[in-house]
Amino acid sequence: MQLLNAKRGEITIETIMSVLRDHGQADGSQRSADEGLAGADVCMLADFGPIRISQTTGSMVSYVDQKSPLHFVTGTAAPCTSIFKPVWIDAFSPDNFPPPITSIGPNPNEIYNPETLFWRHEVLHRTTLRDHTNCIQTFAFNRDALEREFVSDAFGAKNSNTKSRAEITANCFLRADAAEKNWLERVQESPTRENWLHASAWGEFNREAKIPQEVLFKEI
Repeated sequence: MQLLNAKRGEITIETIMSVLRDHGQADGSQRSADEGLAGADVCMLADFGPIRISQTTGSMVSYVDQKSPLHFVTGTAAPCTSIFKPVWIDAFSPDNFPPPITSIGPNPNEIYNPETLFWRHEVLHRTTLRDHTNCIQTFAFNRDALEREFVSDAFGAKNSNTKSRAEITANCFLRADAAEKNWLERVQESPTRENWLHASAWGEFNREAKIPQEVLFKEI
């Protein structure tokens, strides 16, 4: 509410996306991802605890328009590492995406499955969490720029026919998937300064999810 009140009268789609990504405190500073004793953030990043042990697993922003309501979804975990993609309820079928995205994949569960959108992204997310403060800076600018294009394309097609809007959605998912692969390489090549308690907690989370070690860490 503090973040929204600060933008009262100027709130846009991008404003809401930014709010959902916030890791801040009342004084405007940003918490580190490895502060397990800290309280809840809007964009919740799990840590060793005992207070901050929850994790954001998906985010959505809705533009409520009676003629053509438009939604922006991540379909993936923490919005700080995710990209919001546009979807329309009447023009969205995840099983009918054109190649190379044949589908978003089966519904994800607690076990790693690279066929699902959620777990493909989770590799980027969890690799970034090794040193979130520094790693997020390797792609945050590109994330925001790509998202602005998605928002512009979506609003430009808001009153188009179902087929055209479905193509916009599919194209955005395709571009987001490609971008995240590129960002993962950047993050894997970035030097990191890990908090051992934080690394230990996520090491256990990764073992529980059965994520292969070589998927997360690139040998240099």
